[in-house]
Amino acid sequence: MLGQRATVCVTGLVIFWSAAAQANVGMLAKEAGLHGPMTEKEVPLEVRKETLLIDCKAASAGVVPRCSFEARYEITNPTDAAVEVSAAFYGLRTRDITATLDGKSVTTTLAQATLDAIDARVQEVYAEQYVLHPSVTNPTSQRQAMAWTMDAGQSAVLVCSGEIDAGDYKIGSYAVSPHYSRHPFLAEQPHNTTYQLNYLLAPIRTWVNTGPIEITLRAPASWDLSGWLVLGPNEDDPEATLPPAPRWDSKVDGDQRLITATIDPHDGDQLRVQVDIDEQIGSLGGPLVGIGGAFGREGGLRLRAGWEAAAPLWLLWSVSAETDFDQWLVITPAAEAASPMILIIPSFGIGAGVPIRLRPDLAVGARLQSSMALGPVTFFMALDYYPTETEQHDPFQFTMMGQFSF
Repeated sequence: MLGQRATVCVTGLVIFWSAAAQANVGMLAKEAGLHGPMTEKEVPLEVRKETLLIDCKAASAGVVPRCSFEARYEITNPTDAAVEVSAAFYGLRTRDITATLDGKSVTTTLAQATLDAIDARVQEVYAEQYVLHPSVTNPTSQRQAMAWTMDAGQSAVLVCSGEIDAGDYKIGSYAVSPHYSRHPFLAEQPHNTTYQLNYLLAPIRTWVNTGPIEITLRAPASWDLSGWLVLGPNEDDPEATLPPAPRWDSKVDGDQRLITATIDPHDGDQLRVQVDIDEQIGSLGGPLVGIGGAFGREGGLRLRAGWEAAAPLWLLWSVSAETDFDQWLVITPAAEAASPMILIIPSFGIGAGVPIRLRPDLAVGARLQSSMALGPVTFFMALDYYPTETEQHDPFQFTMMGQFSF
């Protein structure tokens, strides 16, 4: 019996990592997404069912989480002829990719002409679906070739697995968190807390028949997960609306969260899954120094030094000392809510504190304070009230200063 030869492209793992920030206007992200099997031309093989598992682990602060993946395809040859299959699995920011058929390795080396044909199909589908990020220009950089033969009527399980991470990530934003805009020299840069996975569904539809796709995401229980389907370009229906979101079942097992859903590959062109991680809850910030003056009967030169931290990133906590190096010394713990700095629009803050006057005598009061910061340069104002003042001291003390933060 004559056999058939098919060139199959199993594209994989191009995950689109993005990060949430205030007033984002642009980003340079590192893409990846797990893509279903794709053929250069229609082949007689069927995918009865696909099972996808993505297992993500928590990483240390400032490090992008790393995930492992396993894509399991239950395939069958419904014809009465053997089919020789040449395939390739593509990944971006993947490593250690393996492929087995019924537990036996099918990784191999293919002829360049065959690889060129598969590469052309990859580029074609990427271009049609607007999935490939402009920074990715060569899909062959992480390509694993494979080959096997499917006998007439044979059923088998193809498993592709490996590891994936986000790689370097940069985000373009007009907004900068106040803890970092005010302390650009010592404060930690904001960590990425939102990531997105694009799963391209359209390629699997090039097989003769396709069954459902069962998706499982495993991640730390503290992570939030959501997902939705997206329709790609459609000339017949340019105003097509988004398909209904998949029904996600969520279960927490100890410190792990399992998210599962079953989708039909014909319901949409892409599945997007978003992961939100509360990775950075605060910052140690940095020191500050200031000089200015106090007004009133006890006014005069004032120098200020202290430390400012953030938790959460929009709430600044500080301890400072203000003195004239002679008769005046005040220690003040304070908290201040601050807005982000946007381009040349300063960061504005307003807060309260408890001034503890040590010289010329001991007194405890209440403070209202405000600030306007353009980068590390800040204009600071404070109004202190001491309720137990006598005729020798004014109950109110108003201070204005210029300040620099590190």
